[in-house]
Amino acid sequence: FETLDVPYDVRAFGSHEVQFKSMGDASFAPDRAAGLAEANLGGTRMADTTGLAQAALQARPEHNRMFVSLTDGALNDHVHTRTLLADARKNGIFSFGIFLGEGADTERMDQLYGRGSWTTINTLADMPKAVGQRLASIFKSLRYE
Repeated sequence: FETLDVPYDVRAFGSHEVQFKSMGDASFAPDRAAGLAEANLGGTRMADTTGLAQAALQARPEHNRMFVSLTDGALNDHVHTRTLLADARKNGIFSFGIFLGEGADTERMDQLYGRGSWTTINTLADMPKAVGQRLASIFKSLRYE
């Protein structure tokens, strides 16, 4: 996102949420990025992070906004998160989910992000390509509207 000069947040979620980078930060500091690997946030609740990210994105002046989430799909607050993500999409925020690992629950991931709006990766090294492909798809659809 920095290469594209696109503002972005980095948040982690579990029993509570942590923000590692805000949209106002010029770059993602390496020491803060390292915190992602060290963070143990307990259970998997995503609704708080989703709500905070949605509010931050809606406050942005850019017309095109996107919410990207890396998850194992096993959320303790699935219904609440699903409702928040659906509301975000109604308000013009693209949502895209990335399932890390094998055995994604297709139905649950479709409920969260919408059919065709999520992908599976096997390693974190696959994440830039997965997000890049989604961005390319979004940019292509916007060009033809």
